Amino acid sequence: MQTEQSYYKTASYLIEDYNKDHVFTLDSIFYKRASYLGNRKTFVITDPTHTNLISSGKISVLKNQSNKDQLLNYYKELERIEKIIQNNNSLQIDQHYFEALLKFVYNYENLFETFGKNLSKFPGHLVTPNYETDIQEISKSVISKDENKLALMNAITLR
Repeated sequence: MQTEQSYYKTASYLIEDYNKDHVFTLDSIFYKRASYLGNRKTFVITDPTHTNLISSGKISVLKNQSNKDQLLNYYKELERIEKIIQNNNSLQIDQHYFEALLKFVYNYENLFETFGKNLSKFPGHLVTPNYETDIQEISKSVISKDENKLALMNAITLR
């Protein structure tokens, strides 16, 4: 929930910035925030106990009907949440937002700034790019076109 709230807050910042004067403030903060909105969270139910109870028919081991109903409803709700997250990831983020991000925005995310010391947990050598002002300038010229502003604002709003 906190992650979704941070996406909402980030998108709201970009929308409010645009609404002030109908121009995006195209600085490194904008590009970092726009790139952050391309992130996605996944949620997969991995509970072999529930799967085994249902597939084997051993759910009947639970004698208390109220407890059985609560357990079944709990897992139905988890499955519903999982489907919503997967659909949001594939439709809203992958097909709409990320497409606009790749066309119009300098996709920049410094993993060290985002994750800090937590990156030391990953094995191997991790390379993160420097912020490139020349790429930022290319993106600025692309975003300055009205039709591209429209597409980007729609993508941010949907996100």
